[in-house]
Amino acid sequence: MLITGIVLWWPKNKKSRKQRFSFDWKNSTKWKRKNYDLHSVAGFYISFLAVIIVFTGLIMAFEWFNGVTYKTLGGEKEVLWRVPENPSGSVTEYAETAPMDRLYFQLKEKYPQAKDLEFHYPYTSSESIYVEVGYTEGVYYNADYRFYDQNTLEEVASPTIYGAYEEAGFSEKVMRMNYDIHVGAIGGLPGKILAFFASLICASLPVTGFIIWYGRNFKSKSKASARPVKKRKLATA
Repeated sequence: MLITGIVLWWPKNKKSRKQRFSFDWKNSTKWKRKNYDLHSVAGFYISFLAVIIVFTGLIMAFEWFNGVTYKTLGGEKEVLWRVPENPSGSVTEYAETAPMDRLYFQLKEKYPQAKDLEFHYPYTSSESIYVEVGYTEGVYYNADYRFYDQNTLEEVASPTIYGAYEEAGFSEKVMRMNYDIHVGAIGGLPGKILAFFASLICASLPVTGFIIWYGRNFKSKSKASARPVKKRKLATA
C-alpha cells in the first residue's frame, strides 16, 4: 500500500509537484483540502521510513521472510534462535556452589566494561547456560550472546547468528540490528521519537485516505441526486 500510494502521489507536472511537497493552508482553505494535504504531504515524507519499519517488522513476524532475507545477504548460519546443548551431557548432580553462581563471578571479572550481565537459567538439565553481555544501554544488536556448559562452565559455540558480536559477519550484524532499527533504538532517543511519529502518521493514513475516498464516491453522488431536475417546456404549434 505504501509503494502504490507513492505511485499515485507522484506528480504529473511541475505545477502539481509544488503542491505535493508542502502545506499551503490559508484561512479560506477548506477542511477537505487540509485532510488531503495531511494524507499526501505527510504520507510522502514518512513513506520511505515507513517502508523500513514495515520490512523489519516482516522479518520479526514471519520465519520464512527472516530466513530469505538472511540468505539473500549471504548468511550461512542458522538464523533462528536456539540455546545449544551441553557438550558434556546432562547434569546429574550439582556441586556445593551452583554453576550459575560461579559463572557470575567469573564473567563479572572477565567483562568489567559490560553495562549488564543477563543470566538465563536452562530449561532442561541438558541445555547450556545462556548469558547476554550488554555493552550499550537501550540497544541489543552489539551484545555478546554466550553459552556455557552446566557441568564444566566451558564456553559452548553457537551454530546460530547469535554469538560474539565481533565474530559476526556482515549478514549476521544486519540481522541482529533488525529489532533496534524497527523501534528506532539504533539512533538513540531521537531515533525512537522519529519511529514513534512515523508510526503515528502511518496509523492516520487509513483514516485520511478513507475520508478522501468517501468524499469522492458518495458525497458527489448524493449531491447530484439531490439536485432538482429542470422541466422542459413543450413547444406549441
